[in-house]
Amino acid sequence: MSRDQQWDDADFDRESEPRRGGRDGRDDSHAHARHQPGDTPYPRVRTFARRGDRMSDTLERTFEKYKHAYLLDLERGTGVTMVADTARLDPRIVFGREAPLIVEVGCGNGEQITAAAAANPDINYLGFEVWMPGVAKAVSSAVRNYGGLANLRLADVDALQALPILFADFAASGGRDAASVVVDDDIYAVRAVFARSRGVHEVPMGMPADSELAVVPGSESADSPEESAGFGLAPHETGANPRGTNPRGTNRKTSAQAVGIISELWTFFADPWPKTRHRKRRLVSPEFAGIAAALLVDGGVWRLATDWADYAWQMRDVIESTPGLENVYAGERPDEEDPAGPRGGFAPRFEGRVRTAFERRAGREGREVRDLCARRVLR
Repeated sequence: MSRDQQWDDADFDRESEPRRGGRDGRDDSHAHARHQPGDTPYPRVRTFARRGDRMSDTLERTFEKYKHAYLLDLERGTGVTMVADTARLDPRIVFGREAPLIVEVGCGNGEQITAAAAANPDINYLGFEVWMPGVAKAVSSAVRNYGGLANLRLADVDALQALPILFADFAASGGRDAASVVVDDDIYAVRAVFARSRGVHEVPMGMPADSELAVVPGSESADSPEESAGFGLAPHETGANPRGTNPRGTNRKTSAQAVGIISELWTFFADPWPKTRHRKRRLVSPEFAGIAAALLVDGGVWRLATDWADYAWQMRDVIESTPGLENVYAGERPDEEDPAGPRGGFAPRFEGRVRTAFERRAGREGREVRDLCARRVLR
C-alpha cells in the first residue's frame, strides 16, 4: 500500500471497521464483501495500515465489473483482513492448472505483478494487498493494459496471518513460529502460535470445520506449464528440486509429504516503519521468514528489496538466522554504513523487478535500493 502517510500509533493494533457513508451517502465497503461478523478480533500487531479506501468512479466501475475474475473469495475470520482457520487455497483449482506459483506480498497497485504475469503466461501469480484501491488498480491494469490475465489472482487479506492457513496442506514443518506447526490436522496450533507470536496468550477457539478450497474461475489454457520451479533464477540461484509442486501429485498432502508450494516469494518495498518504536510492525521478521521457509519449494527463492538501509540490514540478518533459508549472496556487496561491519549479503538488482514509483521516489530522495535473495535449502 502507499507509504505517503504518517507512521503513528493510532488505530494500528486492531482491525478497523468498514468505512460507512461515502460520497452521496453510499456505503464505501459495498461490494468488496468486507462486512464481517460482530465478533471483536483478538488484538495483534499489524504490519500495515489500512487507509483511504475511496476510489474514483471510473476505477470503481472497472473493479466491480472484473473483480470476480481476479479477487479470491476467501472464508473470512473475525477481522476484515483475516481468513478463517478453516480457509484453504489450492492453486491447482484456483488457476485450473498445475504450474509454478509466484506470490507477491504487498503488491500495491499491481505494477510489478501484472507486468510479470503478462510476460510469463506459464507461471501462476498470486498477490496479497489490503489497500483496496491498490487491488482495484491491479485489476484495472490487468484488464486495460494487458487485455486480461488468466494467470493472476489477488487476495485482500493479511498475508502474515493468511499464508500459513491458506497453504497449510502444502507446508513442510521445520521452520519456526507459526510455520513450524502448519500441518494438516493442527490448525488450532497454527492460530495459537500466531497469536502468541503477536503477544496474545488467550485465543478464541472453535470447532474446526472441513477444509474448503477457494474457487474462482481458472485459466482456460490447457497448455502444459513449464516444470521448472527455478523460473527467473540465475544458475547459481537455482536449487536441486526443479518442480514447483509435490512430485507425488496428490490432491491432499500430509505433513510428511508436504514440500512447499511457492516457487518464488516477493516482498518489494514493504512498509519500512522507520520510527524505532514501530519496527516491531515490519513484515520481514523471524516469524514471516519461518513461514517463507515452510512454504517455499526446495530451491525456491524469496526476493526482497527496500530503500531503507536499516531495514535492509534487518532483512539480511533475518534471512541468515532462519533455519531452512540461505542467503544466496552472503558476504557480497558490503555496506560501509552497516553497523555489523563489512558483512555484505546483498543481491544485484533483480532484473524482473519493475522500477515502481517507490524506487523512483527513493532515487529522487537519495536513498539507495538494496536487493536480497534467500533460497530454500533442500529438506
